[in-house]
Amino acid sequence: MEVRRLASPDDLAEVQRVNALAWRAAYRGLVPDSVLDSLSSDVAEDAAERRFSELREADGRVFVAADDDIVGYARVRWGDTKPFVDPSEAGLKELYVHPDRWGEGVGTRLLERGLDSLPEDTDALVVEALAGNERAQTFYTRRGFVHAGSRTAEFADEELETALYRRNL
Repeated sequence: MEVRRLASPDDLAEVQRVNALAWRAAYRGLVPDSVLDSLSSDVAEDAAERRFSELREADGRVFVAADDDIVGYARVRWGDTKPFVDPSEAGLKELYVHPDRWGEGVGTRLLERGLDSLPEDTDALVVEALAGNERAQTFYTRRGFVHAGSRTAEFADEELETALYRRNL
């Protein structure tokens, strides 16, 4: 398995497929079924071009794990991120792995690549997970993250409790 940077707009269709499948598997029972069932893996070509350009120009990196197909991806950001991420910290915006590949080390490899890409002066990496997502919480705590608080966030027009995790660097 290769872990590499997002390389083209074509990668975004596979990233979107992984995202939709992982959301459905991880968030069933936490997010309304109507939201999960409406997720699409379709990305219009012009939207993919635009989104690819935005991601390449932003402060951060998107990495994909690929065999023949993309099986996971991670996005780290620094600079202007979320209100709970201090200026000296970076945020792990997304880390999703195809459910058929859970437990194979794909997420760990993506996380490690993201950590390696952070600016030298980054003090911590912060991630937000849905409060009931025990799989994510276990994943992060086993990799050195500690619970750093909670908040309410909007997901698909729903107010949901989240847990914040921080890994000092």
